Amino acid sequence: MFETALGLRENPFVAGHQPRFVYPSREHQEALAHLRFGIENREPFVLITGEVGTGKTTAIYDALNGWGARTVVALITNSSLTRAELIEEIALRFGLALPPGTSKPQALVQLERHLREVRTRGELAILLLDEAQNLDRELLEEIRLLSNLEEQGAKLLQIFLVGQPELEEKLTRPELRQLKQRIVVHYRLKPMGADETEHYIRHRVAVAGGNSYELFPVETCRAIFALTHGIPREINTVSGQAMLNAYVDDSRVVRPDHVHSVARENEFRSVIDVHGLRGGGGEASPSPYSRAQDAHQPSPPVANANVPDALSPRVEPETIIPAAEPPRRPMDAPATEWRSAPRAEPQPEFTREWPNEPAAEPRRDPAPLAASSPAEDADIAMPAWLEDAIARRRAEGPAAEPEAIEEPVLLAAAAPARMPRIVPHPSGEAGRARDDDSLPPRLREKLDRGENETPRERSALPWV
Repeated sequence: MFETALGLRENPFVAGHQPRFVYPSREHQEALAHLRFGIENREPFVLITGEVGTGKTTAIYDALNGWGARTVVALITNSSLTRAELIEEIALRFGLALPPGTSKPQALVQLERHLREVRTRGELAILLLDEAQNLDRELLEEIRLLSNLEEQGAKLLQIFLVGQPELEEKLTRPELRQLKQRIVVHYRLKPMGADETEHYIRHRVAVAGGNSYELFPVETCRAIFALTHGIPREINTVSGQAMLNAYVDDSRVVRPDHVHSVARENEFRSVIDVHGLRGGGGEASPSPYSRAQDAHQPSPPVANANVPDALSPRVEPETIIPAAEPPRRPMDAPATEWRSAPRAEPQPEFTREWPNEPAAEPRRDPAPLAASSPAEDADIAMPAWLEDAIARRRAEGPAAEPEAIEEPVLLAAAAPARMPRIVPHPSGEAGRARDDDSLPPRLREKLDRGENETPRERSALPWV
């Protein structure tokens, strides 16, 4: 009715699932990734939860559309069934007609045979249970037993549980712990933020053939987000009513006052405001799994509000004693600290003292050797012929510089035993005759043996 007046081909905010209008928000993409993982890995249970209108069913249909004709889906939306009626409803949704009067065991056998045929054709059998938070414990237990149908270790049936956050609380009950342990894939959809709400509106208006920037200005999109907190179904409701208000005012622009009139005239309130949940910005209320864990934590003591302050018990604050700081190792200290720290003095060596043992004197460094004096040198005994040679050399005075000797000076050949011998002097002058009897016995024997040895380059006594 008002689409043509606002420049649209169709209503962009029509109710129902239409793949053309699906906006790939961050939450929608996350839900698709979890669903595709569960389908590809043949997980027996996949759990998708979220607040009313967050797009749970849209995400599931979008994931199943990617598999096309390779999936056989049985959608169950009626929760007011008995266990036998649930088996019959599942068989009918899979296209299996049961004859009248079929008992529950016979229905289970025929359903298992039908699921084997589906697997033989290479197709996937998926049981989709919408509004699963309304299922009682008996029906959830029957659904768990259906997951036991398998062939050669592979499950014949994949079960998708879709519901509101109350379903998470129900699965935390002890009697449903077996079902909870089989759920491997779980994702909770959260509302969109302010920016994604604006992109969501512009995407749907563009698909409907309109100019979203002219029809929905930025301030109008912000007003819609403030009223709906980013829940897609509520965005569709408020945006559609706001366009109708603009059409009544003969305006081609949806203004913020058109949005405010929806809350004022239609008494619209978001589910976030009704239940006191947090919304917008991709945030949601805490998961019941975390609340169930927090329930076991002791709560801090509080004073009784009905008792006057004078009679109420006084709660003393707990004294907290700080733990002693462990000693720091050198490697834990900063580099500038241990580099500048003074070095520790060396510890004295440990010495064991035995009984009745005199104390050891401290170690002292040896004193340096003193230079010998001429008087001390005079006490050294010398041979008589050596003393005569030194005295005669001092009497003669300084001798002339000897000429360079090309050949090494060799000791003269040993003379016959007990005969005087002449030893040549390096200066070329012949020394005086010397009797071997004045030499020490060991030196005389060494000179006698020198006749048969290899001559040395110089004499061992250079002053001779």
